Amino acid sequence: MTNITTTPAGQTVDGFYPGTACAAAISAYYYVVPSVPLKGADLIEHAKQYPERFPSKTDLVAASGHVRENGKVSFIGFYKTLLEAKLEADPNYYVTLQDAIDEDKEFDALSLPLQELYNDITDKFGEKWTHRQTLDFMAELDDLGITTAQQLEDAFYSVIHHPSYNWEREFAEEYYCELDYSIADSPVACFIDWQRVWDHQLTYDFSTIEFDDSVFILHNNY
Repeated sequence: MTNITTTPAGQTVDGFYPGTACAAAISAYYYVVPSVPLKGADLIEHAKQYPERFPSKTDLVAASGHVRENGKVSFIGFYKTLLEAKLEADPNYYVTLQDAIDEDKEFDALSLPLQELYNDITDKFGEKWTHRQTLDFMAELDDLGITTAQQLEDAFYSVIHHPSYNWEREFAEEYYCELDYSIADSPVACFIDWQRVWDHQLTYDFSTIEFDDSVFILHNNY
């Protein structure tokens, strides 16, 4: 596909060049190619705008200023700089350039609803997860019939990070005490077997996913 950019003066140019104003091929969103390629935190924030603001990867890269002298976008330059920025932001982050390109292709192969779910998972609780971890979590959600961002929004109740061995009992007690504050002050509360409450009642209302040293609790009737 040939991309035609439009300069502020209204002249059309075949390709992307610093300082030119462009119309995104898919969304018709207008942007200007930066004179200096984005890097560091600026590039990380820019990359987060895909696919909401830039449905086309070509426009995402062009709008970051990573273009060659011939007007073609530099995907390798973009990914290399983005990986460097992520490594600088998080010394524990590591992925090869080829990994990034492969992951990008795998993401593009997802349907639009699954791409939206992927991005929603990252925004909610997976910012530190790898691409593979996010896909694995999506598979766990799929087992529960959750395949869209809206379904996740409706079903999600809470997440317990680093849960104790008796988290089910603790959750049941906390859940019912929040529903009725008088329970916590009742003398009979100490006689309630909260584990049985979880096992024989709340498991009908909630499903759980144990993932990345956390427990994700989701409504069954969402």
